[in-house]
Amino acid sequence: MQEVILNDSPQPSPPLRARRMLTPLILIAAAAGLLAASFWLFQYFFAPPGSLQITSLQPGAEVILDGQVVGKTDYRESRRAGRYQIEVRSATRSSLPWKRQLGLEPATLTSVDVDLGPSSTFSGSTILSLNRGSGLSVSTTPLGARVFLDATDIGTAPLTRPAPSPGNHTLKIAMSGYLDKEIQIVTTSGWKLTAEVTLFKNPDFGGSLSAQSEIKVAPPSELKIVPRSELSLDKILGSYAVSNYSPWTKAELWSLNSTDPALIQTPTEWLRGLYYHAVVHLLLPDLPFQYLIDPAGVVYEGRSGGNWAVTTDISSGLLSSSQAPITRPGVVEVGYLGAKEVSPAAGESFRKLVLWLGQPPKLAALAGPLTDVTVDAGKQVEVSLSFHNSGFATWSNFGDQRVLLSSGARISIFYTSGNWVDNTHPATLNQTYTPNGQDGKFKFLLTAPAYGGDFDEIFNLTQGARVAEGSEIHLKVHVSGPPKPVAQVKIEDTGVGFLRVRSGSGVGYAEIARVIPGETYELLSEQSGWYQIKLKDGRSGWVSAQFVTKL
Repeated sequence: MQEVILNDSPQPSPPLRARRMLTPLILIAAAAGLLAASFWLFQYFFAPPGSLQITSLQPGAEVILDGQVVGKTDYRESRRAGRYQIEVRSATRSSLPWKRQLGLEPATLTSVDVDLGPSSTFSGSTILSLNRGSGLSVSTTPLGARVFLDATDIGTAPLTRPAPSPGNHTLKIAMSGYLDKEIQIVTTSGWKLTAEVTLFKNPDFGGSLSAQSEIKVAPPSELKIVPRSELSLDKILGSYAVSNYSPWTKAELWSLNSTDPALIQTPTEWLRGLYYHAVVHLLLPDLPFQYLIDPAGVVYEGRSGGNWAVTTDISSGLLSSSQAPITRPGVVEVGYLGAKEVSPAAGESFRKLVLWLGQPPKLAALAGPLTDVTVDAGKQVEVSLSFHNSGFATWSNFGDQRVLLSSGARISIFYTSGNWVDNTHPATLNQTYTPNGQDGKFKFLLTAPAYGGDFDEIFNLTQGARVAEGSEIHLKVHVSGPPKPVAQVKIEDTGVGFLRVRSGSGVGYAEIARVIPGETYELLSEQSGWYQIKLKDGRSGWVSAQFVTKL
């Protein structure tokens, strides 16, 4: 007989048994979540802040955190630990902004250094950050750069290796076709240092002399040159004042010898990169080339300063900013934006450029803003006029080729003796030189006539017998005072019963009317034995002073 044991205690159903098993797990998870939240709240409210440092080779760049402008470079501030969207934007808006999301650790410094060049190709950055742990991590853009620690090759990026001994060290990143980057780092026990480096493309001034030619007086030759304003060079870093000048006697064509097809195919971007590299990295005042030519034969204006500007020797390659630039007076250096072999189109453009340089450079100007002048009758007022040198000639205020402000062939009613150069030229240039792309000023006195009225004075710039294209301006002058007395003349007896009125002040001019002896007319002006009178029908003409009496 099989024994059966009965248990009088009730047994739980399967769903109830599962719920009893889950309850401890839920409690454990809730406790873990509470612990994590407490830790996060502690970190958020009580953990020490981190420090963020942002520097730039372009001073005054805007620093933007999470969409808000917080300052300008060089910028440093303590911030609560966490992740931030960072943007650095050049003050001139001439380059692409640098953007990145970065994490900030408590009680650590995250350092960002940006090189805001004119394009993504010609820009760079370095980010140094610390995290708990140990070691040194280096990554680069582009990949594959060689990494040197205290002059020892430690491998190819990206790499991670044990941290060097605590203290100061030098990290160098090198890659063919890019500028070397040296970084001073500090390593600390218990912390892992991460370096993220974006390398700056090397525009490379190193080249070879391809052609040279003497600059001689040449027949007129047309040559279109792309000016600096269209290249936005001065918007990148601003223009500078040229101080050294010498007449040009020789032109040289230097090939930059690039093997990078991306540069050769984008010559204007390459040119901007050359300019930025020269000024920011090599600490030169400007491009060393007065002009540059691309493989298609397009000629670009390079160095600011117009004609006569002294060049910088580029034969040494300008490898570092420690080199003292050597000047070459009288030499026009032209850069070829291509490989070593100069293209036929570029060679022909160089020949045309040499002919063009043998002519007087283009003289052109744009007048600055004008303000109407008000002066009392018989009084004097100082006037300052500004003109932008939009040609290729360098203006000077001395010698036969000095630039003068001219009132035209007539003698101005406002001529001021002792202040004007002469009675048709109020002033010469204030500055010793004004290169192309810069503004020149002319200051002079106006002496008002003894009567009131509104006058329209016409001025332009002249250099010898040449008038600067586009320089004509109309200056409105209001003179407060009594009206001008009306001068009159009386026609005397001529023996023939009339006097001929001519279109100009001479017997060679055509007869336009006849006036009768005894009649009176308003006198408008006088010139060499002739009077200009106003006729009854409103026209004006000239009569011989021999048969006229002033009243």
